[in-house]
Amino acid sequence: MELAQTLSPYFAINSTNFEEKFGRLLKTWSRPEISRFAAALNELEQAKARLVAKFSDNPLIGYKVQGGLGAICITCVEEYVTRILVNNGFDTQIVARELPDEFCESAHRLPGIHVFNVVTIGGVDFIVDLDVDPFVGQNSGIFVAPLQAGIPFDSRGFLYHCRRVDRTGKITSYKFFFEDEEGHSHTYLEGDTAEYMTIAPYHNASDQSLCPVCFTGGATVYFGFERYYIGSSGPYYRIRFTLVCPVSASQKDPTYQVTLDDVAYIRVRRQKVLVGRHSPLSCVLIAVILASGCRLELLLASDGTLVANDFVRFVPTEMALSRGFRARLSAKDGPKLQVILPRPCYVRSALSRERHGS
Repeated sequence: MELAQTLSPYFAINSTNFEEKFGRLLKTWSRPEISRFAAALNELEQAKARLVAKFSDNPLIGYKVQGGLGAICITCVEEYVTRILVNNGFDTQIVARELPDEFCESAHRLPGIHVFNVVTIGGVDFIVDLDVDPFVGQNSGIFVAPLQAGIPFDSRGFLYHCRRVDRTGKITSYKFFFEDEEGHSHTYLEGDTAEYMTIAPYHNASDQSLCPVCFTGGATVYFGFERYYIGSSGPYYRIRFTLVCPVSASQKDPTYQVTLDDVAYIRVRRQKVLVGRHSPLSCVLIAVILASGCRLELLLASDGTLVANDFVRFVPTEMALSRGFRARLSAKDGPKLQVILPRPCYVRSALSRERHGS
């Protein structure tokens, strides 16, 4: 198999053969760094052995490989490789690519997407991957290859997601892209802060494809991307957005739920926001632009609650929000979107809580 031959020099990399194979490529040399990566490789070997044992008989796993792993690359990356690299003191990048049809429809049926990690060792970027097995039909051990080697699942298709995680485990940046019918890539979501996120639902059916991006205090953005056709026309694109956040910092329920359809772009960033004449609040600012050009900006305090601004207004109410409150907005609501939400009288604003130290 041609692909297996191309990739085989990078199979079964471990703590004893990494230096022998790649030592001459390294631009800088640090024995502590090499030792930390060797420790990570040992942990990755153990993790893969456990995964093979766990999923070998699972009938729900696609692209199964005798004695190896089926197509579980997202699980491998998000639950194992990233954590192991971070725990051994490495920053890492998560890369997710959608592969071209001609690549996936070869004689040996291959997965349509692949997700893997990139880590810098000695000034050189390396792919680190537990789940190359479905591409080569065998257990490939721990796959480690220089990024410059032009590995097919990295150099073909298009990038649909990237995420950077620093050595403390903090998500420092992320982006999502889609490719139009002319092959041009478009960024539709980007951010610089999140407590947790996963792309596991991304390729599910449209009604189950919403991915969570979680923030401190329990606030969560759910987003989804769908490419669809109407008869012979298309493709068309649909991006959905929903924010779910607590009404009160003192309890998880009830919640506000703000939903937007026909979204074009979402940006998430952490920033200091001046509210009135008081000290700036550290907030998460979520800017959403609809396909029509309408804009909405949502501010989240550090406890996960919404902060009033030019786009969000609260109206005091004596009514208990036992089931929460839902608002769905669209372009017909005006060029500048505004959310008007009921706030129970017992709930203090984020500004008031910060002023009183609670």
